Amino acid sequence: MAAVTLDVLAGLLAALGETADAGGYLVVSRAAPPESLATVAGRVNWRAVSGAADLDGLPRHPFAVVVDQLEHLGHDDTVHLLAALRDRYAERVLVCLVCDRDPVLSRSEFLALGYIEVDSPAADLRAFVHDPDEFFASREWNNPRHWANPENYAKFRW
Repeated sequence: MAAVTLDVLAGLLAALGETADAGGYLVVSRAAPPESLATVAGRVNWRAVSGAADLDGLPRHPFAVVVDQLEHLGHDDTVHLLAALRDRYAERVLVCLVCDRDPVLSRSEFLALGYIEVDSPAADLRAFVHDPDEFFASREWNNPRHWANPENYAKFRW
């Protein structure tokens, strides 16, 4: 993995570390943690995985970063890992892919999993984010004004 990628990740986690809550951050990467992460080491859970099953037993984190990992997994393992991170292990997920490698998933497959392509933190990376606040944006028609019983809006799930 390029050194610039680890530097970008270290800078991102250091910036997030200032606002970290008790949950900490989850990093899924085959690369070893850079020494520059020493300042936030207590809040970063660094994991190298071969599939979603390797994450079993972990608590839910407010933020997860996947870097230098998907390129080493097959298509099905990648889909399962990204879905598990999104559903069980993190509120928000950032996936960084190195541009010069063949992508495991296409842009439309990332979108189907709920990941939106965003501006990359470095020139040699492509970045995808799953953020429920962005992906499930509120729509004009989806509010209490258009419900038959507006007093029950967002109170019941069926």
